[in-house]
Amino acid sequence: MMKTVKFINKYKLFFITVVCAAVVFASCNSSDTQAFESTQLLGSSEAPPVTTTGSGTLDGNYNAKTKVITLNLKWSLGNKGDTTIMGHIHKGEVGVSGPVVIPFTDLPKGSTDQEFNFVSQPLTTEQEADLKAGSYYVNIHSTSYPAGELRAQLILKK
Repeated sequence: MMKTVKFINKYKLFFITVVCAAVVFASCNSSDTQAFESTQLLGSSEAPPVTTTGSGTLDGNYNAKTKVITLNLKWSLGNKGDTTIMGHIHKGEVGVSGPVVIPFTDLPKGSTDQEFNFVSQPLTTEQEADLKAGSYYVNIHSTSYPAGELRAQLILKK
């Protein structure tokens, strides 16, 4: 009888531990991470707008606990044989050009169709405030449009 009680108590303890761990894990992840609006990278979003058949998509999130931006970018440039020359996150409201605040390191170059995953360094307090205010945008530069061919504003979902 004593062995049966110890056996049952071990399983109760294991079950309670698993449930508690799941609750802690779920609560940490969901409240710390905020997704960006899924949006298109477009030439018409550039400031001033550019005429290109290129386009792309931007998905990602911001982790308020770690202060890190994570992005997944996919794009196609408008001119065959064109190449991506650089990309970054700029500070600027919709329709306004602004300075580079976060450069993309290891951005793929040399082909028209690209996919790129980016993880930033932790943002400063000022950068976090600008991001939350919707003042940041992603810009992809090409050989045909060295000032920027594709742009998308980074807007956090509410």
